[in-house]
Amino acid sequence: MSEEEKSNVVIQDCQSCRYIGSGLFSFIAAYLWLNTRNNIYNDTIYKKLPLRLIAVGSMYISLARFFYFPPFKHLAPKK
Repeated sequence: MSEEEKSNVVIQDCQSCRYIGSGLFSFIAAYLWLNTRNNIYNDTIYKKLPLRLIAVGSMYISLARFFYFPPFKHLAPKK
């Protein structure tokens, strides 16, 4: 394929890909959030805060993947 043909290829998103991608990022978010409740990270907020921010970011990516929010807007089916 030439470069022009590759740029015209439309990427289609299947429903199972949405479920798996959303579930994976939800699991990562829940895992990080619950593990920051452990005694290891209770010392200071500086240890807990970055992991909690990553958990919140993962939850947003999960919801964005499922509902086609940015940055996954280009995968939404055309109406």
